[in-house]
Amino acid sequence: MPACKKCGYQNVDGAKYCVNCGAEMEATTPVTEAQPILKAKPLVIISAIIIIVVLIGALAWYVSESTRTNVAHISIQYSSGWQGAIGYGTKIESVDGYGNDEFKITWQGRGWIVISATIQKMDDSYDRLSVAILDENRRVLESGYTTSPYGVVSISWSS
Repeated sequence: MPACKKCGYQNVDGAKYCVNCGAEMEATTPVTEAQPILKAKPLVIISAIIIIVVLIGALAWYVSESTRTNVAHISIQYSSGWQGAIGYGTKIESVDGYGNDEFKITWQGRGWIVISATIQKMDDSYDRLSVAILDENRRVLESGYTTSPYGVVSISWSS
């Protein structure tokens, strides 16, 4: 309650004139309580940081995988002449040779791919013709063989 500056009487809040002497009261501004500053809870902040880190990591993985060079090998093991076709997708090439040979297949990025090889013996021997698709660490992904005269081996592998 504000006091009158002239007579000291205690007037009610918001009075424009003193009830006791009629003197004009000074305008008072109401005192308001300070608003508390909102503080984020630590769990919310930590959760947001974890989500951001995970998203950045996922993006980095995706970019690195989409620019990655993939490697496979097609291995042909035979003691005589052979011919056929090897490749992936629409990139197929005719090949021929004598004895053992190996071909390197490379492709960019992630995604589904089919690698195939079809090789035929060019003689009537009963020797074994073996064909294998190997990964970049030389592990066998798919393999096949024939011992038939003029036999054919046809294999494929999909990622």
